[in-house]
Amino acid sequence: MFLILSLTGRFLALGDSFAVFRTHMLIALGILLLFPSQIRWRKMSLFLVLSVLAVHYRHGLPIPRNMGATYALYQKNLFFRIKDIGPVAEDIRSFRRLDFVTLQEITDAKRGLMAELKADFPYQHICPFSSVGGTAILSRLPIVEGSQKCFDGGGMSIAQINDLPEPVWVVSTHLNWPFPYSQRRQIDRLLPRLAELDGKVIIGGDFNNVPWSYTVRSFERASQTRRLPGTLSTFHVRIFGTPIDHVLGPQRCTGKTKRRPKLGSDHHGVYAQIACDQKPD
Repeated sequence: MFLILSLTGRFLALGDSFAVFRTHMLIALGILLLFPSQIRWRKMSLFLVLSVLAVHYRHGLPIPRNMGATYALYQKNLFFRIKDIGPVAEDIRSFRRLDFVTLQEITDAKRGLMAELKADFPYQHICPFSSVGGTAILSRLPIVEGSQKCFDGGGMSIAQINDLPEPVWVVSTHLNWPFPYSQRRQIDRLLPRLAELDGKVIIGGDFNNVPWSYTVRSFERASQTRRLPGTLSTFHVRIFGTPIDHVLGPQRCTGKTKRRPKLGSDHHGVYAQIACDQKPD
């Protein structure tokens, strides 16, 4: 029942909450099928498991392939209680080439990270957001003057990057948790803003939801992007790992991601490479 409910996110906000734990429910169901007492339910359960796995594959969890990168981005929720941002700065600098950094939970105490990275990313845009901190975009390339915007009280930062021959929009977002919290209302406010963006869009953020959720799929549709594969767990709810931090790239581009260490945060970082000179799979 709960597994079926996890497929109803398009219609019920509660469905997206159960979608976060869909893979764990699949594992539990698979274990139950091993017991003789469950033989009578085996065929129906096996059909359900295979159907859900097909949905997962449809929403982008293939193994990434080797590729050249047009853009490279580092995504990180810093965690508002983190004590030392030095390791995060060191990890960001460990990449020979990064074009953008998207950050969440930037409090006043964490602005030191932005100052520390100013030499490498001189173009910066931050939006304050509630008690847990704001969202921010750091760029190696110039930001188009007047393009910086803050939405939903800082839950989403947007800036257009002056990358010739075609500018690109970069978005940093931090969504609330799904039902019973206010994620559905929040995305209803944000999606029209994404739909207004003209041209290539790259989004990095803590979505607090999984790739196969209605929330992430809605972001993909509104921004004409798709989630980049390669990262299967970025946050742990007790012992359960789940992918809720994502990078979305333009639909006509291909790309891949790699998980980075937590480094004092409660979220793993995500390193993404995006190639726009190749056709998507």
